[in-house]
Amino acid sequence: MQYLTYPVILVALYAGYAPFHPVSVVILALVSMLALMSARRAAMKDEPHRLGASMILDGIYLFAGQALIMFASYLLGWFMANRVTLTAA
Repeated sequence: MQYLTYPVILVALYAGYAPFHPVSVVILALVSMLALMSARRAAMKDEPHRLGASMILDGIYLFAGQALIMFASYLLGWFMANRVTLTAA
């Protein structure tokens, strides 16, 4: 299940390359978060020192991390499409 997020990252790269709306980053982050949520919950329950951890805060943290990953991939695709260079003329 954890490998399902890699195609979602590639979709975010394509979304940046093609002129998709930036809201697609949030949608792809939600899809990726839902794919990882059950495995993350099981991992949290197996660790005895994390028994009092808040699932809501962990979900927010997971979504924020996935949103950053999707935005970086989207931005990389946007730079590839627009061929932005830093050379001086």
